[in-house]
Amino acid sequence: MLRNALPLTVVTLAVASANSCSGQARIAAAGDSVALAEVRYAPSTFDTVSWSTPASRLEEGRLVWRSCCAMCHGVSGAGDGDLAGARALEMPTLELDSIVCSGDICSIRHRIFIGSHGTMPMWGLHGLAYREIDAVSAFILECIRSDDVTVDQYRR
Repeated sequence: MLRNALPLTVVTLAVASANSCSGQARIAAAGDSVALAEVRYAPSTFDTVSWSTPASRLEEGRLVWRSCCAMCHGVSGAGDGDLAGARALEMPTLELDSIVCSGDICSIRHRIFIGSHGTMPMWGLHGLAYREIDAVSAFILECIRSDDVTVDQYRR
């Protein structure tokens, strides 16, 4: 039990530090949190996630996208979300492959789980289960980055 409490304590301390610090100290705290997320990331866990249908996976992904991702990345993934605009953050477009999230689902899952230094939340540590990360990763790959009209229903 103590072993499970230690990572939570470290995250809590990192978040508290980040909230009370500024400048370089905040960047260092964010880096520590990303490092913790890297340690906690277990890609083999995605092998245990199953879906009744591909459509149910995309529908769950759409819900996660709308509630967690669209506020920064925008509804269409163009990087024009309201929160990003309000905080003057530059968000990458997810409509195209990029170095950050290449066109394979494993790299997209990884980025969502670990976040990034100071801008993207570490969703794997704060808020999303592996199942939700799998679903939104599939949604990004199959809907946000697709010109296929058959997936338009999921973009709404």
